[in-house]
Amino acid sequence: MGSAESDEPEGSDDPAGSTDSDVSNDSVQSADPNDSENTEVSEAPEDSAEPDESGDSDDTEPAEESDGTEESDGTEESDGSDESSESSDPDESSQPDESESPRDFDASDDDDEPDEPDDPEPTVIRSESEGAVTVDVEGADGERRDVAVDLAGPSDSRPVVSVSAVGIDPAGDARAYEATIGRPAAEPDGPDPVPRGTELGYVAFDSTLDPADTSAATLRFAVDSESLPSEASPEHVAALRYADGEWTTENVSHDREGDTHTVTLPHATPVAVVALEPGRVRITESEVPADWVRAGYEATLRTTVENPGDRPATRNLTVAMHGDPVAERRVSLGPGESATIGVTFEPPESGTVSLEGDEAGSIELRGDGDGDAESTSTGAETSETAPGFGVVAAVLALLVAGLGVRRRRP
Repeated sequence: MGSAESDEPEGSDDPAGSTDSDVSNDSVQSADPNDSENTEVSEAPEDSAEPDESGDSDDTEPAEESDGTEESDGTEESDGSDESSESSDPDESSQPDESESPRDFDASDDDDEPDEPDDPEPTVIRSESEGAVTVDVEGADGERRDVAVDLAGPSDSRPVVSVSAVGIDPAGDARAYEATIGRPAAEPDGPDPVPRGTELGYVAFDSTLDPADTSAATLRFAVDSESLPSEASPEHVAALRYADGEWTTENVSHDREGDTHTVTLPHATPVAVVALEPGRVRITESEVPADWVRAGYEATLRTTVENPGDRPATRNLTVAMHGDPVAERRVSLGPGESATIGVTFEPPESGTVSLEGDEAGSIELRGDGDGDAESTSTGAETSETAPGFGVVAAVLALLVAGLGVRRRRP
């Protein structure tokens, strides 16, 4: 019987042992994936802590070593979540998230701005018709738009002028415009032909923009050098614009690169492409009217000059005596212009006067003494050649004497 009682304390220890086994069973149940409640609670932490689970199993080892956490399965799981949150260092991770997320949001806004620009690119429509090209621009942004064209003429077999590009630079708030460029023609459409130079082609150029709404208009074209006059070269090619009823090169910017020419105009207007003969000032006649001049005084040389060329010309005319320059005058003439001008000079001595190396006449320089001697000799010569003065005096004396005789008679 005593042995039976002694077995009871040992048997009483069995519940304690069973308690331990229950605890161990509970811990096993908490890890059992079949437990639906634990799976739902621990699902989000496990997903959020996937980078930690992919590494060393630090979260499971502390859970197995700590025997004191036997209260509930939820406590063990919350400890695991705390450890995962501690491993992510919320103090450090939250600060970059708060400071960086606004910048990322702003950066995304900045990145979205180019996708939806405030000013879209202009729409350029190029259409061709018989003998012309029309360029229609919508949504202009105030910058020049160069559009390629392909217009050559006047001859189809051998074109002299070939237009390759056209551009309009709008001014102000002009948002839409249209420009039309015609094929180079042998004669102008409306205006009179150019008064000088060799005509190469006329290009009709028009725009819906007013001159006040246009900053510049540009044409790019090439000229067949073999079609130029025999003595002409690409440097002799010029572009004239039609303004105020006449053809002019004023306010026309002309750049050359080989056979290619770029012409900038104030606005769209008809253009004449011509080969112009260079201008020059040619002396046609000169003379020195005076035969002599007193020392210290000036004489005048008169000359007639002309410009037979197609461009304006300027020349310095030099007057010389015995090869030494004594005067100079600058002369400017327009195309086809002529003029008669005077060049004053002070002769240093008597001699031949020349203009630009050609003899114009001769002049004598006289001093002050030479002029007085001439006057004196002329006066003496006059007194000698007037001998009647003595006879007159004698006659007067006789008359006076006769009057005296008459008075003496009673």
